[in-house]
Amino acid sequence: MRTPTKLAVITATLFSTYTLADQPIYHPIGPSLTQGKISSKYDLTSIMNNPAASPLVFDKDKDENWRVGAIGPFGIGYEVGQVDDLVDELDELIDILDQENLNIDDALDAVDRFEPFLENAEQNGYVKTSTAFTIPLLPVVYHHPKWGTFTFEMSSHGQLKGNVLADDIDILVLDGGYELNTNAAMYVKSAVQLNASLSYANTFWQRDYAQLIGGVRAKLVTMELSKSVLSFSALDSSDDLADVIEDEYDKGADRTSEVAFDLGLLWMADSYSLGITVTDINEPEFKYGDLTSNCADQTGVGIDNCFVAQQFIGAGKINGQEIHVANRQVTLEGSVLFGDDRQIGLHASVDLNDKNDPVGDLYQWSTLAMTYNFDNWLLPQLRAGYSLNSVGSKLGYYNVGLTLLNNLYLDVRWADENTEIDGTSIPRSALVNLGFQTRF
Repeated sequence: MRTPTKLAVITATLFSTYTLADQPIYHPIGPSLTQGKISSKYDLTSIMNNPAASPLVFDKDKDENWRVGAIGPFGIGYEVGQVDDLVDELDELIDILDQENLNIDDALDAVDRFEPFLENAEQNGYVKTSTAFTIPLLPVVYHHPKWGTFTFEMSSHGQLKGNVLADDIDILVLDGGYELNTNAAMYVKSAVQLNASLSYANTFWQRDYAQLIGGVRAKLVTMELSKSVLSFSALDSSDDLADVIEDEYDKGADRTSEVAFDLGLLWMADSYSLGITVTDINEPEFKYGDLTSNCADQTGVGIDNCFVAQQFIGAGKINGQEIHVANRQVTLEGSVLFGDDRQIGLHASVDLNDKNDPVGDLYQWSTLAMTYNFDNWLLPQLRAGYSLNSVGSKLGYYNVGLTLLNNLYLDVRWADENTEIDGTSIPRSALVNLGFQTRF
């Protein structure tokens, strides 16, 4: 069996820290991955988009007071930069930095190969992973015919992003051979977020042809933000990489809890709807762990990582101290229903301004989607759409989703740009959500 690459171990170990909202910025929860930030009576998790949407999940023709979540949805995803075979190239670099007694030709060839690669990787290369899910049996939604609709929800999502920090590669002369050394490193930022929210929605204007619903959401956001610098030269086969990464993660982590507020309005008619949502109105701030530590206090590979981090801080490539501001964002949504039974839906949502996610990427989503509702329990709904991030990566995504057996949701999103890994072309980004929702 092939031994996992060192970079794969790094990624897997850091990603495993996500054992633990409103919708996550990069990775929407549930069918919102396909249909965008709309309000839908068919999707319980859509109440995480607009706080005014919770009354929609109750059937007007039935005496319903409660909706309760079941399992998930749970989602995972990735995104990579425009550098082919980034992981494999970094793995080979780490391997050759590990070698001693190179001959001069091999050393010079490695410098000629990897110095341009590192420069390109710093500009265009990154690896990003994500996960998003709701806590089982949540959200819980209670509807009172007079006092309105109350929702309690808990969700979690995590992100990890690794960027290359480039540096010259030096050839060291040893007895009997040569060795390579560089301060090039992987700069890793990660975020684990847990949201607990309480929202209220009610109709405050109603006519036979339409109603206007308002909603407000208060949420307690606990965010653990960590960043670390992992020197490629400091990694060798004698180190327990899992221990190294765990130590660096713990040293670079800081946990902050803040209260944030969202507002929403929703105009609902029989065949169309319009809505507006403002998230993080008060723009809460969350602190990253500090990279400006005293290197003399470090041990093992932590010493090398610390000195390399200070070099890049001094060069202005990274920040030693950082605050993440969850900036305010305004989103518009609209849906139009067609057909005799209004079984065909055309949906659109658009962010009016960009928003930075916890690992420093910008997102401003626009989504256009269509849904078709079947009158059967085997395949109740099909979904398809296209999403565009107009800032940051500027990636476009194709989206498809379906509901099976009345309650099982599956949604997939993949980028319209590809990268190459081991000679195989794959999308630069892909995300998948799976969950089970039910009605009580």
